Amino acid sequence: MYAVDSGTALKRQRNNVAAKKYRQKKIDRITELEMELKGVKDERDDLKIRLARQEAEASALRSMLRMKAGSEK
Repeated sequence: MYAVDSGTALKRQRNNVAAKKYRQKKIDRITELEMELKGVKDERDDLKIRLARQEAEASALRSMLRMKAGSEK
């Protein structure tokens, strides 16, 4: 084995702390992005449901207009 001076040991310790901090920050960012993705997917699903309801309502109203127009002839 070789002897490690205190400067090198301190540098390694700082590097280990920095690496650990970087890895944690990366994990936190991934978690944040996953939560944001879930929110966007939930919003998309809600909008799809609203669109389907509005399309059904529009179709029903068109049908009612056709029936009314047909009865007035």
